[in-house]
Amino acid sequence: MNETVTPVAEKTEAPVSPPVLVPPAPAPRPIPAPTPPVRSPSGRSGVAVASLLVSIASLLVSAGILALLLADRFDVDILPQPDDPAVSSEPAAPEEPEPPAQPEEPDVVVFREQQIPVEQVALNEYDPAGFLTRDSGHITYAAGGVEAIPGLDVSEFQGEVNWQQVKDSGMEFVMLRVGFRGYGQAGKLVADKNFEKNITGALDAGLKVGVYFFSQAINMEEAKEEARFVLDAIDGYRLDYPVVFDWERITNGDNARTDGLSGKAVTLCAKAFCDTVAAAGYQPAVYFNQTLGYLSLELETLQQYPFWLAAYTSKPGFYYHFDMWQYTAKGRVPGVQGDVDLNLSFRDFAAES
Repeated sequence: MNETVTPVAEKTEAPVSPPVLVPPAPAPRPIPAPTPPVRSPSGRSGVAVASLLVSIASLLVSAGILALLLADRFDVDILPQPDDPAVSSEPAAPEEPEPPAQPEEPDVVVFREQQIPVEQVALNEYDPAGFLTRDSGHITYAAGGVEAIPGLDVSEFQGEVNWQQVKDSGMEFVMLRVGFRGYGQAGKLVADKNFEKNITGALDAGLKVGVYFFSQAINMEEAKEEARFVLDAIDGYRLDYPVVFDWERITNGDNARTDGLSGKAVTLCAKAFCDTVAAAGYQPAVYFNQTLGYLSLELETLQQYPFWLAAYTSKPGFYYHFDMWQYTAKGRVPGVQGDVDLNLSFRDFAAES
């Protein structure tokens, strides 16, 4: 397992009417002067006050009409509004500061000088500050309420394993290889010769177990065949971790049956395998390194299943979310002879099973 201004109408004066000529009135006939009425001392001043009030009222009406005309012309409010702070019975609330602008998500991810369109997949939100490399070379993670679970993956290449020592060393789960498909043209399915011994020993030691199959499927039917092969092998055993589809490109120069297989085809194989496993009641997952994840697999198609990332770095920088991380192929664990792959699981699959 290797490896982004409305114009204002002109004002015009009202037309002036021509003067109207009025003929002089005939001279009045003399009329005897009437006896003047008796007036109260305040009569003349009362008339004057009434006249003044009428004039003021007329001015107020005219001003009101003018104000309404101006409000209509310039689209403004004359009367205070109920929520106007000037008339509200409640004190004006302080203005909320504008939230900081959020950075835009990139349109592409750059990997090995290639610009790759971003997929609509959940992103990697693990805090880089949460990763710590121990003197032993083991990496731990604790941040944001997540504490990663340490584990390893094993195949027949590790030989005889003392599973109790593995458990006592602090490992909590193991991913075991069930088998593989040969990359020759025949593509024969082969069982891992230590699988039964390994799964029995790991379970007896109290480790949580998951499995994987090394695939070289070139179409969906072969992927389903591999899934059925795995289901037969794990029947009767308790699994707490996923059943994983592990498809890898062969880079040793041999003429592999999978040479040139498109990313679309690999994606369909992964989905066929996982769908078959899920239908049998198990939790499937997909294993890949960054090259396969960025350049081949269509992760949007597979995102309903957990991802197991292989990236041999001190902190995983893969852009998208993953639930498990294989961080080295040269780890050392008591009970295992020689190098072994080490992993972290950010998801407690055992608690979900």
